[in-house]
Amino acid sequence: MKKGQVTIFIIIAMLIVAGIVLFFAVANIQYTKEPVLIDTDSVYSYTESYIENVARDCLEKIGKQGGYYEIPREIKILDTAYWYYEGINIQPFLVTLENETNKCVTDVLKNTTDIVLGPFNKTNSVEIDKERITSKIKIYENFVNVDVYYPISISKGDATSLVYSFETSFRINFYKLYELATEVVNYASLPDFDKCEPVKCSSDDINFTFFNEKDDLIIKGQTFLVRENNSYTPYELKFAIKRPIKEAFGENKKHLAVLYQEDKDLPTFGDKSIKLLSETLEIQEGVDFYDCDNVPKFFDNINKYDVIIITGNLQFQIIKYTFFDSTQNKNVEEASELPSSEAGELLYGCNSFNPSERKIALKNWVNHGGILWINNVAKAESDNFVISYLGSLGYDGGKWDNLGSIFTLEALQNSLLSIMEKNKEQINSYEITAIDHPILSCPNDITKELEGTGYYNSLKVTDVDEVLVGDKNSAKLWTRNLGKGVIVFDEFVLKDNLYNSLNYNDDIESKELDEKYFVNVLNYISKFTEYSGIEGEINLIDPTKDDLIEKPLFIFNSKLPEGSFYTVNIVDISGKTISIKLNQTNLVKTNNKFEANLIKSINLTQLGNGRYEWSVEGKFNNTNYFSNIDSFTKFKKEEINNNGTIN
Repeated sequence: MKKGQVTIFIIIAMLIVAGIVLFFAVANIQYTKEPVLIDTDSVYSYTESYIENVARDCLEKIGKQGGYYEIPREIKILDTAYWYYEGINIQPFLVTLENETNKCVTDVLKNTTDIVLGPFNKTNSVEIDKERITSKIKIYENFVNVDVYYPISISKGDATSLVYSFETSFRINFYKLYELATEVVNYASLPDFDKCEPVKCSSDDINFTFFNEKDDLIIKGQTFLVRENNSYTPYELKFAIKRPIKEAFGENKKHLAVLYQEDKDLPTFGDKSIKLLSETLEIQEGVDFYDCDNVPKFFDNINKYDVIIITGNLQFQIIKYTFFDSTQNKNVEEASELPSSEAGELLYGCNSFNPSERKIALKNWVNHGGILWINNVAKAESDNFVISYLGSLGYDGGKWDNLGSIFTLEALQNSLLSIMEKNKEQINSYEITAIDHPILSCPNDITKELEGTGYYNSLKVTDVDEVLVGDKNSAKLWTRNLGKGVIVFDEFVLKDNLYNSLNYNDDIESKELDEKYFVNVLNYISKFTEYSGIEGEINLIDPTKDDLIEKPLFIFNSKLPEGSFYTVNIVDISGKTISIKLNQTNLVKTNNKFEANLIKSINLTQLGNGRYEWSVEGKFNNTNYFSNIDSFTKFKKEEINNNGTIN
């Protein structure tokens, strides 16, 4: 029994020793066996490159589509998105662009795993858990970072490896590009937004371009995307703004006054202008309409307006003037040459601007920064006639047309139509000289369409006018700066009830240019800053309000710094300007009061008797300052009667 037990213990011990030896033998075999090598580097490198390409493509797509992977239908326009739509800022936040890029990258990677699997499945067992693919895009100041979780399982034999984390970045000044685009959108909400130059901001490596399509403004901001291999790719952020011209006017925006005359029996265009403004262009807020009878009321409120439109032929009138013919010793009646004084009988039409104080008030409104558009300036409304809107600007429009001595309405209408047919002309292509001016090119390019457009009058203008259509001897469309303000003049007409009987179809209305042209001009005149109503640093003291003067003594106040230069401008009724620079010999200063004695500078006898306008222009450090405009009447002393009146 004892020997048997010992034998069993010996056998067990031998088995244990044998097991230990076998274990280490097997372990030694596995340790010394050559390991299985899995080529994860090539898989990682290929996948990383593919993810970089996908991320770049998505960044570019999101940029071109206004920040969206799939553009919402209600804000889609020309394969991009509105960022501003009729008064509402709908610009996507920066985080939205990050999220939309995330969607794009994740979606593309999930749906294109076969592109990564293809090159490797011949030699390795590669699997991608596409349901777990995610991406995270983060926009920083000078670069965009892309983190992607892309789980790839690579097997070879009994060995398996897992790769899943990929990161790439692009050097791109996207943050600055977005910031500048935001400034553009914010600018669109202001009343002085200019669709022709919507970008008032710039950067060394960012460039903006834009084009107009009716009410839509498409804006592209471009910079460069730099990849990790330092290759450059143009990057574009594209978005749209829908900002109709009506948004320039309204409460807390600009205010517009429209002056008009409407008479179906006369060549006036009031109703058509009003309909075009209020119905077609929908300018209803911030606008007041004044007919001829309400012009005095308009002048009571003139300083509340930023923009004024005087519509076509507001001041069209037919005047019967009686004068004494000494050769025949009898009175002769004609409706021909307009006299130099405010005389004559108004048969038809409007003469609301006849009083000189109204001319001065309107002119000073422009001079202080107002923007004025006079649509369809007729010959009888040019400044060598007493009825002109603005007084002496130096325009030469010829003489009054003689309508004959029979003053029945029908006879007058027939005479008017006969004159219109005789004077009617068309614009030639070579006359459209300022093709890049926004009035002709933005937001609607009408340069080619204007060719062949009919007009009935033209004026001879001065060297200080910028002629856009025609030339200085025959201007059809021109602008003038007056002090701080701007005036737009044109000879284009809408077809009124009277002229319809001529059966011409080459006016801007018949050619369907009226809406485009009105939008262009309104856009141009709306871009100027709002009217401040503040008088300048220089104020005229004497003479004022048509004071009678015998000696050329002019007094004004100035708040300009020491060392400023001054010029007195005297303008006669024809618009001829005499400019006299002031210096120590003709200028005396007491505090802020200046007295300019021009007896030695100008011989007053050289000026004919009559009414003159005068103003003072100051200059300091290359900046011009303008006084208000006022008037005086020059006379000879011996012409004063005992009762103080002038012969």
